[in-house]
Amino acid sequence: MNPVTFWAVIAVLVWAVVGINGQNHLRIRKSWYSLTPGERATFARGVRVMKSLPPTHPNSWYYQANIHGTRSNANVLGWRTCQHGSWFFFPWHRMYLYYFERIMRKATGDPNFNMPYWVSSGDNSIPAEFRFPATPGNPLFTPDRCPLVNAGQHLPPVQTSYERAYRQNLFTAPENSSIPSFGGEMSRIPTHSGARAGSLELGPHNYVHDYIGGPGRGLMSDPNTAAQDPIFWVHHCNVDRIWEGWLHVNRRHQNPVDGTWGRRTFVFFDEFAKPVYLTADQVVNTAAGLGYAYESIPPIDGAHIGAPLNSAQRTFNELRSQQGLIRYKRQGHGYESGAEASHNYHHRVLSAYHQRGVLNGYRHTFDMEHQNDPYHGHEIEGKRNRCLQLHGVTYTRGSIYDVYVNLPADVPNPHPGLPYYVGSLAPFSQGRERIGANGQMEVHGAFLKFDVSRFTNHFGWRKYGQGSGYRGKRQAGPEVGPSRSPQLTMIMGSCSSSGDGGGGGPQPFMAFREMRVQEIVRRRGP
Repeated sequence: MNPVTFWAVIAVLVWAVVGINGQNHLRIRKSWYSLTPGERATFARGVRVMKSLPPTHPNSWYYQANIHGTRSNANVLGWRTCQHGSWFFFPWHRMYLYYFERIMRKATGDPNFNMPYWVSSGDNSIPAEFRFPATPGNPLFTPDRCPLVNAGQHLPPVQTSYERAYRQNLFTAPENSSIPSFGGEMSRIPTHSGARAGSLELGPHNYVHDYIGGPGRGLMSDPNTAAQDPIFWVHHCNVDRIWEGWLHVNRRHQNPVDGTWGRRTFVFFDEFAKPVYLTADQVVNTAAGLGYAYESIPPIDGAHIGAPLNSAQRTFNELRSQQGLIRYKRQGHGYESGAEASHNYHHRVLSAYHQRGVLNGYRHTFDMEHQNDPYHGHEIEGKRNRCLQLHGVTYTRGSIYDVYVNLPADVPNPHPGLPYYVGSLAPFSQGRERIGANGQMEVHGAFLKFDVSRFTNHFGWRKYGQGSGYRGKRQAGPEVGPSRSPQLTMIMGSCSSSGDGGGGGPQPFMAFREMRVQEIVRRRGP
């Protein structure tokens, strides 16, 4: 190592030891269920103090919630700056949560306060302290949730699982490529309500928001109001923890090192109500840069495709990133990652439904038509992904529909444990709001997608993979012949639904202009 590089590494290590907040010891964020009764009471006290501050105070509950989103048109520093639907989703929310934690530490008067996380996966209900007592005197309670959630209903375990997101080896993908990734597609500018989210955001993140808020006017199902609900903060602390877990589970899992991502600046407020500015490069290392670690990192069975990075390897990668020794390059469709260099992207539609579809009841079925033979085109070698895409989506807040392929009509009570289930549609931040024809607030112009590469059997493509370059592990599915066109069934999955689509209150609504299964081949060379 030459002297210049040596001292650059030393400088970064010195900065890392102290961190942004100047501390020289590691704080541990614990699960809500690991907190003592006194620690839970401290969290509630901090929320109460923040709610008591004037709304114009940057440390108040109202002001901090409006940083994430608000319907106010006021031009206030930091408001409406949350990042969704792009690769900025994870770093922005980490910064947001970090300074909220510092504000809470001052509000509680407890120098040992650390943010807790709530594990929403695994058939959990929201913690009792957020539901009882159900009175205005409880700072953690709000009636603006799905009533069933406030009554203790458990969130479905399959839809809130992060397993599918953990299996994505790429953090990001080129703009508008529709290639599945963990953290969302690249964007040259901040995206408050982008349409190209990663698997974790599209999956359990959105699902938890929509399910807790429910259809209608629940706080959590609307990005303009979500941070007003105290459960938002412990949910997002868990999302941040899952990001850390993804980095540990496989040596191929790495954060972006492109300057467009790493040097993008966002504004927040510290515990002294002073504006502060952070970049993604400053927050990629939670221990060295921000001074915290998690009580446990979420594992996932079967996701350890490669050996996890040890601390020395991760530190070396982060140092190289901070010195700018690894760069993304611009080529073809945009930037390219170092792990997926020199790729071209070939797209083709395999199956499609070229009509408007409306989801306003418990169960809807759509017959798709094959557009291209999945057994031909093998001359295009490369890694293949298949995505179910819905274009021109309109929806009401809190709407969720579970998607099944070739589900027999005689199955009485479909559930995600069946082999026909391939994913859920749970839009949260995509699209633009406007009043619909019936006078109800609707969100228009959304684009929804999720990866179905592991479910090739479900779509009638049993032989796919023979000489095709497909490298993924196929999910065992229903025995359907290759000549059969897939039939997609959408089952209402929102909190308000019951076995017959009832449950009272506003009902989910979703519509789309077109639905298709698109294949994307990443191939090397010109």
